[in-house]
Amino acid sequence: MGEHGQLPRWDRALARIDVAKPGRTPAWTPVGSRPSQRPTDWDYDRYLWLVSLLRKYQYDDAQIYRHYPFLIKDVFFSAVLVSANAALLDLAMWPGQ
Repeated sequence: MGEHGQLPRWDRALARIDVAKPGRTPAWTPVGSRPSQRPTDWDYDRYLWLVSLLRKYQYDDAQIYRHYPFLIKDVFFSAVLVSANAALLDLAMWPGQ
């Protein structure tokens, strides 16, 4: 697990984000989780701020690509996506055989 949450590959990129006005941290706690497994206030401030920016840009890909401060190319996720797409293509061919 990463220093700040559950996405260690993104910790360094997330650490570069400055949130001007930290928000209020959600008061819920996942059942059965240890404090070391939960996001910190530091994490929540950034996550919620990033989501607010997505809303501001109305989830427009062009706007997000131009202005969003947290653009990440996760090679692992991309590899999983490629494999999943290849499997779906194989499945799509199956009924026609």
